[in-house]
Amino acid sequence: MKKILVFMLVPAFILGCVQSPSEGPTSVVPSDEKAIPTLHTAENSLDWEGIYEGIFPCADCEGINVRLILNYDHTYILEESYIENGSVVRTQEYEGSFHFDETNPAHIRLDSNADQRVFFIGENFAQARDRETGEPLSEVSTYILNKISEQ
Repeated sequence: MKKILVFMLVPAFILGCVQSPSEGPTSVVPSDEKAIPTLHTAENSLDWEGIYEGIFPCADCEGINVRLILNYDHTYILEESYIENGSVVRTQEYEGSFHFDETNPAHIRLDSNADQRVFFIGENFAQARDRETGEPLSEVSTYILNKISEQ
């Protein structure tokens, strides 16, 4: 008798614990709140805040030392130091705000203070992109800024 009872209870227990695929976990959202999309973007998935540095090519100098500081409040500082004969001959600094591009959420666009430059944000790097197309500026990785520290 005990064996029959066990054979009847085990399948009932297993069937009672199994959820159908349509019965996934649910959460109650108050009717006055909108559902928040769960898309992973550079803004919500990466530690993008910090200091990025690199040397970009220059047509009439040895190179441009570029430093980009991205702050959590979506402000930035962009410093460009032009190098000739191993020395900095001039530095330009831009400050303002940036936003993550709605159509390509891995890109940020700086404001008009920095001519609306575009950067692709990756894991611990930022790559300068064409302002119009969002494509890389070069086939080689000469326009990469590496993240050197958290902000």
